Amino acid sequence: MALGDISKAPDRTEYSPVTQNTSEESINGNGFVESDVALISRNKKPTQFSNLQKYGTLLVLFAINMLNYMDRFTIVGVLAAVKSEFQIDNKRAGLLQTAFMISYMCLSPLVGYMGDRYNRKVIILLGTLFWVFAVFFSSFISGPQNFWWFVATRCLVGIGEASYSCIAPTIITDMFEPERRNNAVSFFVVAIPVGSGVGFIAGSQMVNLAKKMGWGGWEWSLRATPPLGLLCVLLLWIIMPRNIPRGSSDGVMNEKDTGYAEDLKYLMRNRSWCRITAGFIGVSFSIGALSYWFPQFIASAYVLRGDIPPCVTSDCEYSDIMFKFGLITTISGLGGVAIGLFSSNKLKSIPDRPKTGDAEICGIGQFVLGFFTFVALISCLKSKDLTWFCGFTALIGGCVNWALMVNMTMETCVPKRRATANALQMFLGHALGDAISPALIGFMADGLTEAQGFTADNEPFLLGYKALQYSMLMCPLMSLFGGAMFLWTGLSMVKDREDVERYIRAGGDESALMSGETSRTSSSNDSHNSASIIRRR
Repeated sequence: MALGDISKAPDRTEYSPVTQNTSEESINGNGFVESDVALISRNKKPTQFSNLQKYGTLLVLFAINMLNYMDRFTIVGVLAAVKSEFQIDNKRAGLLQTAFMISYMCLSPLVGYMGDRYNRKVIILLGTLFWVFAVFFSSFISGPQNFWWFVATRCLVGIGEASYSCIAPTIITDMFEPERRNNAVSFFVVAIPVGSGVGFIAGSQMVNLAKKMGWGGWEWSLRATPPLGLLCVLLLWIIMPRNIPRGSSDGVMNEKDTGYAEDLKYLMRNRSWCRITAGFIGVSFSIGALSYWFPQFIASAYVLRGDIPPCVTSDCEYSDIMFKFGLITTISGLGGVAIGLFSSNKLKSIPDRPKTGDAEICGIGQFVLGFFTFVALISCLKSKDLTWFCGFTALIGGCVNWALMVNMTMETCVPKRRATANALQMFLGHALGDAISPALIGFMADGLTEAQGFTADNEPFLLGYKALQYSMLMCPLMSLFGGAMFLWTGLSMVKDREDVERYIRAGGDESALMSGETSRTSSSNDSHNSASIIRRR
């Protein structure tokens, strides 16, 4: 049996096709491009995967996720050098991240649709290859006249990343049993803060190395991840099973395919999904803007205090600040995810307690993010130690939700719609969050700067510092909004999770969902009628 091929194992679940494709290749599961959703179980035993397949796939997906976030924030780590290379202001600098996020979020719904219907392994492999080559070729663009070409390549990078990140959580969900799923998802999402932090560090350090070796400048920061990405593609092709039936770990493998309109209607009726998505918007807006502008804001304070000279050339970068920010991002991310997972398991172990702990932890984490971000913004020029402490604590609060948010989404959505739910959630979260927040903060900061007329040598830096400070006050506000949405989720997630469990027990029967809605509607009507009778009496 070939490595990664589970379909020939004599002790595994056997499948029959349920679509018009009746070729032998589709029946025995060896076709590489067939849909892994178009299969119906001849028995309802969950598909068994070897430990090599499960944990090997998880490890490679973690590595790809980390490389993706390294690439996202490498540009932030060399932002001063990029601004000097292309001779751009804060507005256009913010557009670099916004352009990436727009393409990323626009493709997410399409990838989610495909991920619920077609072979997910093929989609991830092709998307990762596309991302690798887009990043590599973007590193050869230079000069102010080619700025918009560089923006276009950042859009291409977003297209490649969308084809991976929308689908990977659903694969992990389908490969790991419910009792192990939370730990697996937590390990996967640790790559977000780790990759972000390493991106800050690697980007700025590569500028210094290239300058020392005489290779060039910032462009070498974009050439570190592509070779590692190619290695991950090879490993994933070898280790990951070709067909992973949706809902296999839950014992549901005979779900009937539905139209995209039906999927959207289901999500719009799912109160928990709507509220989690709203919370994600607040998280995405705050973290996206802070990750992009907070290092530059701290650097401005250092310059004003005379701690460091300003960077004004393409081979110069605030490497010490980027290294420290990357380090605290990595450590706080690891700590935040660990705290979130530990707290979640503790709350779930309390007898007779409503299973709403994940939503409550996410809400509290966002309040911590908002409060300490506010303190860091107002104290940065006065105390760098307090600023770094508050920034570290704020990021811990912002990271407790990563694994829990994914887990809540998977638990409150039926298996066959999880890729669509995750993709559409990412689309809305990015569209109203980090796709606009870096550019919005940049536009606001430049607008405040242009409204003044300082001319002394040191005053432009003070003005830039104040402009960023006032503009980034939006981040604490959006964090509070996100926290409130997560707490609101706790009011509906128990019933929505029960609907999913009822659906699974019914073997993927849609009528089980309708019966749950009917039951709640009847209960609500009975309560209303009882109240009316009491009032009449």
